[in-house]
Amino acid sequence: MNPFPAWAEPRTAIVTGGGSGIGLAISRRLAAEGAAVAVWDLDGDTAKATAALIEEAGGRAVGLAVDVADRSRIDEAAAEVRAVFGPATILVNNAGISPFKRFLDITREDFDRVFAVNMRGTFDCCQAVVPDMIAVVGGAS
Repeated sequence: MNPFPAWAEPRTAIVTGGGSGIGLAISRRLAAEGAAVAVWDLDGDTAKATAALIEEAGGRAVGLAVDVADRSRIDEAAAEVRAVFGPATILVNNAGISPFKRFLDITREDFDRVFAVNMRGTFDCCQAVVPDMIAVVGGAS
């Protein structure tokens, strides 16, 4: 059974934080289900390593160093994905961080970074990718 809706064809997925942990598992599963996968990770080496694992298993993937707190890099990476695989039809906003400190020890800089990655990064990734999704589906924003 195809887990993807018909409108998601061609299946091109972007997985933020896709180089390790849950993101790596999501990236590998999407590839196993037939999607081309763009692995975005702050650590470009782990993104490339995950993409290599996918390709070794017969899938299509690209690993890109992307800090989701950097809107210009998000836009550049979305354009790279579009050039390699076509428009993205799947976006998994998996990237996220925690300061791993006691609440009273969290600095304003820690909080700003968490907000930039976990909130604004998700917003910016959606804004960068949703227009491609709309174009594929033929809908309106």
